[in-house]
Amino acid sequence: MNLQLPEGATKRIGKGDIHQMQFSPNDTVLAVATSIGILIYDAKTYQEIALLTEHNDVVKSLAFSPDGQTLASGGGWTIHLWSVQTRQHQKTLTGHDGEVTTLAFHPNGQTLASGSSDKSIYLWDIDKTERKTRIACADQVVDIAFSSDGKMLASGEKNQYDQSIHLRDAETGQCVETLISNVESIQEISVAFSPDGTTLAGSCNDTIHLWDIPTGERRKTFTAPGRVMSIAFNPSSTSLASAGNRIDLWDVATAEHKQTLWGSHEYVTFSSDGKRLASGGNFNGINLWDVSTGQHTKAIDGFHGSVNCVSFSQDGKKLTFGSYNGIHIMDTNKDNPLNTHLTYSINCNAFSPDGKTVAGANGEPETIWLWNANTGEELKTFTKRNRWTQHWVNAVAFSVDGKILASGSEDGNLYLWDVTTGEILNTLAEDADNIFSVDFSSDGKTLASGNAGNTIRLWDTATGEHKATLQGHTNWVFTVAFSPGGRLLASGSWDKTIRLWDTHTHEELKIFTGHTNPVWSVAFSPDGQTLASGSGDWTIRLWDIATGEQFHKFTGHTQSINEISFSPDGNILASGSDDGTVLFWNISKYLAKRNLAK
Repeated sequence: MNLQLPEGATKRIGKGDIHQMQFSPNDTVLAVATSIGILIYDAKTYQEIALLTEHNDVVKSLAFSPDGQTLASGGGWTIHLWSVQTRQHQKTLTGHDGEVTTLAFHPNGQTLASGSSDKSIYLWDIDKTERKTRIACADQVVDIAFSSDGKMLASGEKNQYDQSIHLRDAETGQCVETLISNVESIQEISVAFSPDGTTLAGSCNDTIHLWDIPTGERRKTFTAPGRVMSIAFNPSSTSLASAGNRIDLWDVATAEHKQTLWGSHEYVTFSSDGKRLASGGNFNGINLWDVSTGQHTKAIDGFHGSVNCVSFSQDGKKLTFGSYNGIHIMDTNKDNPLNTHLTYSINCNAFSPDGKTVAGANGEPETIWLWNANTGEELKTFTKRNRWTQHWVNAVAFSVDGKILASGSEDGNLYLWDVTTGEILNTLAEDADNIFSVDFSSDGKTLASGNAGNTIRLWDTATGEHKATLQGHTNWVFTVAFSPGGRLLASGSWDKTIRLWDTHTHEELKIFTGHTNPVWSVAFSPDGQTLASGSGDWTIRLWDIATGEQFHKFTGHTQSINEISFSPDGNILASGSDDGTVLFWNISKYLAKRNLAK
């Protein structure tokens, strides 16, 4: 998907994390709030129409005006208003001192309510683009809803210890009644008014409550099978849908369970005619359902969750990335990116030198998988887990000849695995410092590891002998990378610096500064003249090795950048981010500008 690419980017893989979704009142579009913007789908064909990117942050909330002409979106501390017909940005509302978490239009269409982590609800006059009322709340506001007559405003609020649902006067914001308060161990809370104005529904973890609006009395309480993330009434107010561990439909009058549609979706919304139900979540994407039959009618994929790692094959024809919902292997010449999708949550991966095998690992303790890069077939599983070891594998790297796989573990050890047999050939002790990164030198004789002891260690791969410890970082070392010739080593750290080392003398040569958050990944260009870095400050920076100067900065991701990788020809840099996407950056023109300036 290449709608609205950031400057310098040539391709986007993935559609970001899903945070909310709604059909427009006239059922013309389906809007999806994501970590990269607002995705607009045609509600008949479900083709992507637009990506709205005025927000420079994750979009957490959406609301359509009653006439369906205006869409409000909340991202970061700001609210934007959009024309649904033209998809043009109209207005910006500012004033919150925290993240805007929830939005709701008043039935009159002139007032917009916004809830925030700053412990307040704002009521806005959208014509005047000004705040009418500030409602102070004791806790952060996570969900709000207006009653159909516009007289009441329900709010779901929570902090670390207490959770509550309040019924408020929609004009003054004064609390009329607290329906639930001080409920322990609430992770999720959601509120919704029935369209006929008779019922308020509120969910707390796995429990759903129904209140009678005229009396305020609790009418029904029932338990869902697992946590509930969101709830929605159908237009006739006869059914309530709940999303979480699974999607369930409930009879509003009797509170009886009617139907289960699917598993593990966080968000749910009915079309205005009540005939369709859309559900969404990062593990299963977006799915559409025929409400009358319960049949699944459409799937929209491409939502991967956080992208934790990314690697090119040595011939540049494939790219693999690991995410919340699996290992993905793509042909870099095709726009349809995924030819393999295996459902493991992957936090580190690597291509074998011949490009035929992909290794990956995740939070599964002491376990590494090998896949066929062409077919996606699972080839082997390496594990040293037993009842006494529950340590995560944080990093993997193939040796130059592809016969050995190195892994860095939470237990502070480096393991060298025989790729053919799956046996551990050697264990290199790191004095119990959590190992975050590993890399082989180009001649295969040295292995480098970065750890939670703020150091880099160099190892002789033939003997397993510890050769040197490189000291200089003042915090955890998350990433290490050898230069193509092996003489230089780059490292990135929680201390926000990048350091360049001489691997022969073990001296620190340069310190690169500029990132304002931890440096999660570094990579050398194939010619060894450029170093790229990806950071928690959402930027990718290009550095001249000879001078140590930064000569370009890429922006466009909306969350932390976890890993970067150069294509073998040095023209493309791929970046994987917590925002759920991989971006391809064309760096050749920036390299040319740097070279001309010299």
